Amino acid sequence: MKRQKWILTLLASIFMATAAVAQTAEQGDAIDDNSRIVGGEEAVGDSWPWQVAIYQRAVADNGQASKDKFRSICGGSVISARWVLTAAHCFREMSEYNFGPDDYLVLEGTKQLGKGRQLAVKRIIQHKDYSGGGQDDIALVELAMIARSIPVPLARQPSAAMLETVGKSAIVTGFGQLRAIERKRDPVTHEVMKDPAGKPIEFFPDNNELVTPENIHTGIDPEGKLRQVELRLVGWQECRDANNRLKGREHNYDYMKDERQICAGVPEGGKDSCQGDSGGPLVGRDEKGFFVQVGVVSQGVYCAIAGYPGVYTRVSYYSATWLKQITGIDQDQPSTETQQAAESAFELKNTVGLTVNFVQGSELKLGQSVQLRVTAREAGYLVLLDVRQDGSIMQIYPNEASMRTINGRRRDANRIAPNTPFLIPNPSNVYEGFRLVMRPPLGEGKVYALLSDKPIKWLKSPNQPRTFTTRADALGFIAGFRAASSRDQALPESERPRVSVAAASYTVGQ
Repeated sequence: MKRQKWILTLLASIFMATAAVAQTAEQGDAIDDNSRIVGGEEAVGDSWPWQVAIYQRAVADNGQASKDKFRSICGGSVISARWVLTAAHCFREMSEYNFGPDDYLVLEGTKQLGKGRQLAVKRIIQHKDYSGGGQDDIALVELAMIARSIPVPLARQPSAAMLETVGKSAIVTGFGQLRAIERKRDPVTHEVMKDPAGKPIEFFPDNNELVTPENIHTGIDPEGKLRQVELRLVGWQECRDANNRLKGREHNYDYMKDERQICAGVPEGGKDSCQGDSGGPLVGRDEKGFFVQVGVVSQGVYCAIAGYPGVYTRVSYYSATWLKQITGIDQDQPSTETQQAAESAFELKNTVGLTVNFVQGSELKLGQSVQLRVTAREAGYLVLLDVRQDGSIMQIYPNEASMRTINGRRRDANRIAPNTPFLIPNPSNVYEGFRLVMRPPLGEGKVYALLSDKPIKWLKSPNQPRTFTTRADALGFIAGFRAASSRDQALPESERPRVSVAAASYTVGQ
């Protein structure tokens, strides 16, 4: 039997004029997240669920690899359950030490180095054209086990044009150093100076302090915590010209030959990615307010030097070609991975006896009109989300059509009373103007009910149930919802909402 798509459709009754307005509303922000991210601070909440740390087997001074010790070398981002995106230069020691996949591991679900879930590595794929410079500095890590993180959506053409606008805000995250380590140079020859053992003499350039085994960790967060910094995208030609001024020195950026790189920084300096952040994600907000990865940390002049933006591999150049060919990820199609992402995001914590189910039962038919019934022991503000069999996701409730009365919009329309069944759509309110009808494809889905004792102000209410069909939009919505929820939980206890979550599985048949 051929599979078909299905949707929970909105059928206008007396409010026929809302359809044209809703078309515009779909283009606006879905998550009204006004929290401003500033530079150089510790990451809080679950804003960056895709961030990972990549570890490599430690090598002693005598060149012998350790049997059981690993060290953090780079960042990366989960882009699907089986794939991590990072920089090719993170694996420059693979050939030197004859390292294979077993000599690397990935740490997910962490905001602090050394803590999190370890993922074994199956395969490492550097871009075929990477030759040690900045061009094509991109790599994939295939995981030997399933990642539980919410994947990051990837920038792709043509929509990337808006994301990559010069001057647009972008956020880079990582576990790297808080200040640069540089090498001392002979003032006449400009050659790197070495100690009697032949090792380069290194120092922190901001205070000329020599780097020793005792103080090497003073350049990073002492607890190895994940940090975030807000930057601005810089024009490619401006970035190339600035970095090429250093031609002839160790930091030679003459390899910037085309726009396979994207640059970010601030004119005054002081904010940047740094050593140890390599391979990590640079993200920006799309037109719906969702974070999308636009860059991979690649190169930079020292760290945070005024006039020298950081250089990132441009994700949109590779997402529809190299990345898609290897991983099969299509950002513009639905993906069943959103079901797993939803399970990770909407943790079923239920302290108020919240229940949700279809009045007509869990076995539903194509073309059938249905209702959802919600109950709880305590009053609260209700949100209903439907994660479909094909991986698309719908914000069923609240919506503007569900808030109407003869006297206009109800202020607390999505607040339900305790111990009283609440029906969506509500047959007692003839002004709601919508009904739910089962459409293809056949298969299983799941409805999530979330009940908060405080209004959820950051979730915008569309004119009608809002659908996110593509992989990028569905994952963006889930990640944005989770991030905003986690920031609510970081509020002072008196302001922190109590949220309960329940789910109902269903099947659509002929």
